[in-house]
Amino acid sequence: ELSHGRCDRQHRWRSASCRLRLHDIEVIAMIVVDASISGISGDKFLASLIDLGGSTSIVRNVEKVLLKFGKISVEVKKVMRGGIKATLVEIKADEAERSEEEMLEILDFSSKKLGLSESVKRFSYKALNAILEGEERIHGKNHHLHELSSLDTHLEILASGLLLENLNLLNVEAFALPIALGGGHIKISHGLSSIPPPLTSELLRISKLNAFGGPVKEELTTPTGLALLYALGAKSVDYLPQTTVEKIGYGAGVKELEVPNIMRIFVGKKVIEDNIVLIETDVDDISGEEMGYLIERMFEKGALDVSFIPKFGKKSRPGYRISVISKIKDCENLAKALMSESGSLGVRILQVKRHIAAREVKKIKVDLPFWKGYVSVKISTLPSGERLLKPEYEDVARIAKESGLPLREVKKALNTYLDKALGGELEGNRG
Repeated sequence: ELSHGRCDRQHRWRSASCRLRLHDIEVIAMIVVDASISGISGDKFLASLIDLGGSTSIVRNVEKVLLKFGKISVEVKKVMRGGIKATLVEIKADEAERSEEEMLEILDFSSKKLGLSESVKRFSYKALNAILEGEERIHGKNHHLHELSSLDTHLEILASGLLLENLNLLNVEAFALPIALGGGHIKISHGLSSIPPPLTSELLRISKLNAFGGPVKEELTTPTGLALLYALGAKSVDYLPQTTVEKIGYGAGVKELEVPNIMRIFVGKKVIEDNIVLIETDVDDISGEEMGYLIERMFEKGALDVSFIPKFGKKSRPGYRISVISKIKDCENLAKALMSESGSLGVRILQVKRHIAAREVKKIKVDLPFWKGYVSVKISTLPSGERLLKPEYEDVARIAKESGLPLREVKKALNTYLDKALGGELEGNRG
């Protein structure tokens, strides 16, 4: 596959033009959360987003909605932590114990009252459900939450989702440096616990994020902070990825610590590229059947793409240039196979770079009048942050055969359904 403009195998005659697009995609938007010094909490994450330029009026709107359920107040100000200027968000909220059902009811009401987009809803419910899943695993079902049932949990989740959307950061690629957890012991509602306490430990399991103990004997990372990273889809990295940093947001913690009590969010652009090999040869004595078989053999051997380009060779003889794109590790096997299958006496091998859009394939359940089931959908992110979707050809063809409808009608119905199901946020060219 060659970026978002790849050709399907049924249209290999056009794949030469795809090969010329290898460098169309150069960068993608990205954020990196650095909680490697003093951990992450919901208030520090929220403060970092405000420091990046997020609107404080959004936080005030969430605060007003949550007042229906109890006392809550928010103060935003600038402070110094370890000689670094940062934004501090101080939240004071009631400490009433609430059940899982009550926590979800508050989120249901607030999301309707605030008119959340589908993207922010997904983010908010994913974060809260991760917390509830962790609580249930520790204490069983129908358990009342203690520390996490305070309204500040809802404020941190809802305001973070809205600010990420406000800053156009909700659907970009996200990374997290190893997270500092702190050390020592902490008193929780069920008694004394070592750090990380049980719920934080469960959120580490759910999020699959890398973390470490220390560097001070304090609780540095909270369950809400981890739940926000999980909802964001952050992936762990050991070091700051190659990026052009455009902005940095500094969020401060309430306490003064031996280390600067801040976390950072880097916003930047990342170049997506990898090294590949272009294997080429020219032939003028190969039949159509042999070319079709050669394509199959190249893909079996690990080729990323294969193309035939019509050309004229020596003595004006018509022929073809065969181009195979390969990963470096598969290069030698493919070169040998190409010579063997084509009868060529030699091949040219060129190492090149390609820039590719970030992409993922998701299984999405669809409910059409003529067909119900799961469809594989490729979701790609362009440098602008725009996201494209494309149902996989094999699934579209299968649905067309099973339903007896023309392929073009199935594609149109699928695209319309997916746009509505995904909140219309994934627009773009469809194949």
